[in-house]
Amino acid sequence: MSTIQSAMSHILPSSHTKRIAITNVDSWLGSCIAVHLAEKLEKKSSKVQIVALACKDNTHADFDKLKKFKNVHIHKVDYNDEKSLEKAISGVSCSILIPEMTEHRVKHAKNFLSAMKKEKVKECLLLSVAGAESKDHNLKEIVTFHEIEQMVEEHCSCYLVLRKSIFNQCFFLWSPTVQEKGVDRRRPLHKNKKYTLTGPDKITAQGLVQAMNEETGQRVQFKQVSREELKKYLESLKKREDWSEQLNVDRCHEIASPESFVAGGDHHHMAPNESMINLLLDELELIKKGEAGFFSGDLEKILGHQGKSVKDFLHKYKDEFRRQH
Repeated sequence: MSTIQSAMSHILPSSHTKRIAITNVDSWLGSCIAVHLAEKLEKKSSKVQIVALACKDNTHADFDKLKKFKNVHIHKVDYNDEKSLEKAISGVSCSILIPEMTEHRVKHAKNFLSAMKKEKVKECLLLSVAGAESKDHNLKEIVTFHEIEQMVEEHCSCYLVLRKSIFNQCFFLWSPTVQEKGVDRRRPLHKNKKYTLTGPDKITAQGLVQAMNEETGQRVQFKQVSREELKKYLESLKKREDWSEQLNVDRCHEIASPESFVAGGDHHHMAPNESMINLLLDELELIKKGEAGFFSGDLEKILGHQGKSVKDFLHKYKDEFRRQH
């Protein structure tokens, strides 16, 4: 999450951009990015307005934090209705497309891009996933992101694709088992580019286990499991008292903020839905084949530094991975 937020601070619109649209702000990632960008724009480009798009059927989302910003306008839209999208993004000059963690992501992205075309919105920043370039059609979730990337290339004359690792984003998903068992116009260099955002280290299972042992002071063992076994574990998280499929998006930025984290505090995590589980399993398949989990060096091209390591993350949140007595 911190990688995405840092990258966004370098992709602010130019002075003549007046309205920027962000999709899926009723999700964890979308809310965090919208809040972060609103804060940055308020300080640097106060005249720029954010059009924050949320699904009209999502009754769980709470937008109190976003509503505090004068430069944010929240629109409840029907992603199946292009007219609804066209109306919402009227006057927008560039967009941030954040695909949903649902089986509808390709259709909804296609409708949004069609609305962009009709409204003559030619610039787009797409948040994709690591491994989206893979040609393995058995990885059905990752293939959908590849399809969306192709649509963005076709529809937008100016685009930037940032591929994030869903594995890195979901590190907290492993904490229960460890506890219990041991588009910048001013930067033409980035126009029509695709970057895979990674930390400075190659990710391996053995390396993660070693880092956990060093940071938690406990013995964590590595065990090879099948895709089905891992899927059952991830599905079981929604049955835990401290996990659920719904999370108040108003708290996303607070939870993601380093300043608000209290080691050993009372946290309520979001359990992954079926789409996210399958996407995570797809990425793990790519890591096994050496097609993901690598060090890309792309983050340094955008920010000038390589980002933080997995070990840095584990050191900061080590109490989340310690056994509960």
